[in-house]
Amino acid sequence: MSRFTPLLLLLAACASDARVEGSLQEAREGVLAVRWGPAGSGLVHGEGEALGERYVIDVEGAPPPAAFHQGVAVGEIVLTGPGTTVRLGAPLDDVRGVASGVALVQREEIVGADASWAAEFPVGLSCAVQDSEGWALADCASLEPLAFQ
Repeated sequence: MSRFTPLLLLLAACASDARVEGSLQEAREGVLAVRWGPAGSGLVHGEGEALGERYVIDVEGAPPPAAFHQGVAVGEIVLTGPGTTVRLGAPLDDVRGVASGVALVQREEIVGADASWAAEFPVGLSCAVQDSEGWALADCASLEPLAFQ
């Protein structure tokens, strides 16, 4: 092992951090969370803010291992009330909506047969839009404006 290996590992960990930002369909105020796993009931990992007509979401590192199914985790963007505390493993309070038709997708190197739809996604974090087949790769800028149902 060279003396540069720890540095390379640190750089790889930093590269998995991501920020998604853009505009909202209508002005909103509140805390955003990314809920990974089955729609409506996953693990929270990732947090942001809706402020007027703009939003920002930060995701640091990969979601928890329990969020993955056959090498893929799908995260829904949830709007909660202002001042809501987002904690991993705790249910979200004051849910005011879920972004419709968009998601974040975290893909591992190897995906199982049930997750073959994710083959078009690069390893790591990507944005997705819903289509007739499920989820399709999208440029994160094309997620806007976000609308919450």
